[in-house]
Order: sequence, then structure tokens, then C-alpha cells
Amino acid sequence: ITISTIGDALDFGDLSAAAHGSSVMSNSVRAVIYLGGTNSNSATTDTIEYVTIATTGNGQDFGQLSNIHGGAGASNSIRGIFAGGYFPQPSITDNMDFSTIATLGNSTAFGDLSAGRRGLGGVASLTRACFGGGSTPTDVNTIDYIEIATGGNAVDFGDLGQSNSGKKKNV
Repeated sequence: ITISTIGDALDFGDLSAAAHGSSVMSNSVRAVIYLGGTNSNSATTDTIEYVTIATTGNGQDFGQLSNIHGGAGASNSIRGIFAGGYFPQPSITDNMDFSTIATLGNSTAFGDLSAGRRGLGGVASLTRACFGGGSTPTDVNTIDYIEIATGGNAVDFGDLGQSNSGKKKNV
């Protein structure tokens, strides 16, 4: 999608496998994608791929995630964080990993969320990332924050207006 124009989305490329529960972090040059689950049995992978945003093309190998499956992603222009999810599946984890977006390689342990959860969302500013919601397996309203430049455990930021997660809901 070209953000400055109105129109339909066009094919950009493909990841190495169809995936669900994926997480993404990016800067203005590169998008880094953790594939998540790659089959109908919900088996997860530790694969991280990247694409160069300015050019179309398939995902390329970035490295491996150390210990998280199916969590949230958030980033500034230098560093990205993957948080929460499963490890090993189906156990829900509080782990956070980080990668330097400009440098290919495996992720590294960053710290822990205040509690393990999956299906959470992530957002970031230049200095701080927040991770909110998720399920433990019940939906929660927790918001945690971290300072992106320094490793360490998440700190309580407050609460969402209601508990929610990225789990599929029947309506």
C-alpha cells in the first residue's frame, strides 16, 4: 500500500511460509517479521524474516527468535522488541527479546513482562514501548512499558479501559 495514495493493496511478496500469530517491528528502511505459527496444528517456528520496505520482494532470513512465539512487536528506528506469547507452546510466557533492526542476526533476551500473556498489542515512541492487553488465558487489561534503549523488566503503565486480547471472538 502506498500510504499517500488511495487505492487497493498490491502484492508485495511472500514470506517463506504461511504464518499466523505473527509480530512485526520496523524502521523506515526494513520491516522485521516473526513468523509465529506456520501450520494448521499451531506449531510455531523461531524464524525471523525481513523485507526492505522501499522495494517489493519476498521475506529474507533475518535470524531466529530466542524464546518467544506469537507475541507482540514494537520498535523505534534502531531496536525492536518482541514480547509475550508462547514458550514452549502452549505455555504462555512473559519473555521479551530484542533485535537491532539494521543488523541481521538472532534476537537477544531483553527482560520480562509483568506477567505472561499472549494476544497482546505493542506500540512505541522513540524511547519507550508499551504492551497492552492479552490473555493469560483469560483476557486482561494490563499495560506494561519498557525503555527501548536499555534491557530490563517491564514496569506497570496502567490499565486499558477493558480487558481484551487478539484472540478470535465469536460475535
